[in-house]
Amino acid sequence: MPDKTDKDGPFPAAASTSESSSGTPDLREIEFERIQRKDSNVGPNEAKQVVILSWDDFDTFFNNKTVDRPAVDFNREQLIAVSMGKHTSSGFSIQIVTVKHGSGFGIPRTYVEFIEKRPAPGQIVSDVLTYPTDIVKVPILDGSTNFSRIVPKGQAA
Repeated sequence: MPDKTDKDGPFPAAASTSESSSGTPDLREIEFERIQRKDSNVGPNEAKQVVILSWDDFDTFFNNKTVDRPAVDFNREQLIAVSMGKHTSSGFSIQIVTVKHGSGFGIPRTYVEFIEKRPAPGQIVSDVLTYPTDIVKVPILDGSTNFSRIVPKGQAA
């Protein structure tokens, strides 16, 4: 998965029409509702970036652990989820910052950017199991989904 320091890094340049002659997609930013963002005590054991299209997908994302289910109509909506997996201290977080959707060469794609934060060297942290996770709700978006971790300016990769 690529790391990007430029805000628009993983997104192809948008054309002024629905698609340029080179197939560059015209991307539109998708509004989303944040469902969950926390370093909770329940989450995936491993880092994941997924699109959740059903309650079975939701349960699989959380390794079938008991988790409160958000209000989602999977006939009209989908969830986009990112997780850093299990960590043995506080100081970790993850956040979806941008969701864009468009078509290039007639192929629809969704682009998701997220930021991960880790404790700085020497930072005081608590010894506790955490599972940094972020989940957003969007309308159903057709095509494939590409995830990109971005690095905020001034932060080491």
